[in-house]
Amino acid sequence: MYRRNCLLAAGLVLFWVAAAAGQTIPRINKDDLKSKLGSPNLVIVDARIAKDWAASDQKIKGALRGDPERVGEWAARIPQDREIVVYCA
Repeated sequence: MYRRNCLLAAGLVLFWVAAAAGQTIPRINKDDLKSKLGSPNLVIVDARIAKDWAASDQKIKGALRGDPERVGEWAARIPQDREIVVYCA
């Protein structure tokens, strides 16, 4: 149940961000993401709910946390001229 809810939330976040930018939603694998870490043109958003994020020891250093229930608030603050990766671990 948790995994399904997490995937649903991440999917909704991705859809909203892409729709706002008028783009399709490409996927990225972990090796490609690792090669981009540290790039000033990359914004990583961890879209887990607060309790799951706090309980996890698996976080990407430098990622922003975006509450999946408040997408409109944080998505508007992300620069649209950068590559945006949203994940839910």
